[in-house]
Amino acid sequence: MDPNQPETTNTSPGANNPQPPKRVDPRSLVLPTKEIHDPLNAQRVNAGFLAAQEATATLPKAPPPPPLPFQAPPPDSVRPLETYQSDVERYVREQNVSTVTVAAAEEKRQQKAKRVMEAPPAEPKKGSGISQLASVIGGIALIFIAAGGIGFAYIRSRPYTQPATPVAPFIAIDSVTDISIVPGETRNDIMNSLQTAKGKVHLSVGLMMQLRPWLTATTSTTLLPTQTLLSMLTPNIPPALLRSIQPQSLLGIHSLDVNQPFLMFSVDSYQSGYAGMLDWEDAMQRDLSPFFTYTPPQHTVAPQSSTTPTTNQPQVIASPFVDTIVENHDARAIKNANGDIVFLWTFLDNSTVLITTNADTVGEIITRLKNAPQMVVPGQ
Repeated sequence: MDPNQPETTNTSPGANNPQPPKRVDPRSLVLPTKEIHDPLNAQRVNAGFLAAQEATATLPKAPPPPPLPFQAPPPDSVRPLETYQSDVERYVREQNVSTVTVAAAEEKRQQKAKRVMEAPPAEPKKGSGISQLASVIGGIALIFIAAGGIGFAYIRSRPYTQPATPVAPFIAIDSVTDISIVPGETRNDIMNSLQTAKGKVHLSVGLMMQLRPWLTATTSTTLLPTQTLLSMLTPNIPPALLRSIQPQSLLGIHSLDVNQPFLMFSVDSYQSGYAGMLDWEDAMQRDLSPFFTYTPPQHTVAPQSSTTPTTNQPQVIASPFVDTIVENHDARAIKNANGDIVFLWTFLDNSTVLITTNADTVGEIITRLKNAPQMVVPGQ
């Protein structure tokens, strides 16, 4: 009981017998209607709707700050404009000198700067010319080295071309020398020219050189046919053999221990050619000397009997032609007392005749014949 409230007394009749409370009907209770101030409150609020609101919402722009009031800098913070006069006054004050001294020093500085500007250019130091010359020479040397390198690379990049082999009848040869014959020369003159050319041949062992005789006239130069050359060199050749010889021939030198001569030519018939060579045997070696002269290396001759005097010198005896076999070819040869061939002739085929002074030349020519085109003889 609240002590501030006055005490009341139930004066209603029947206070000693209170009445039971009345029952309340729930249907009679009416709740107040909820007020909707914003239409959005009536919508169902979900996460998507809130995200859309955040995406479209804009914040109000803050007002710009008010401009700061202008404040003048303190007087001591602004440095006065420096001039030449102020510099001089400060220097005079700090160094405790007079303005006259400063003016005199400035005058000396200006005169010195004027002399430097008007002075002539300094002469180059000693040795600078030599240095420049060395630089120029070095530059030229570098240019030549670069050009040489480019040339070497270009040569290396080009395909190698083998030198052409000189063209000669019957076989391939390695070199050619021309012999000039003037009309009216004698046999001895022609032989001397051939001997001189033979002595000047310096080839590697096994190589061959062709000697081409040219008839040199005042207005023309003509290669001598075989018949003309042999008629000038060999006065004892049989006329029938000379008539059977074809125009082309090969006169050459084979390099061995000494230079060995050889002569190749063709005949129109084996029978007439062979018969003519046999008829020529009596004078063949003499007609072709001294160009076809060969002396083999010396041998020691064994004594024939106890009564026969001995000597260390070889006994060379002139022998007539004999039949022999050279490189599987029938040949006619002259041999010395030691059995060495010093002169021979043979038919390499049915039309080609070879005259030389040793068997090694025959073997080399046969080897070259296997790899060389055969000469076509007119009329065969």
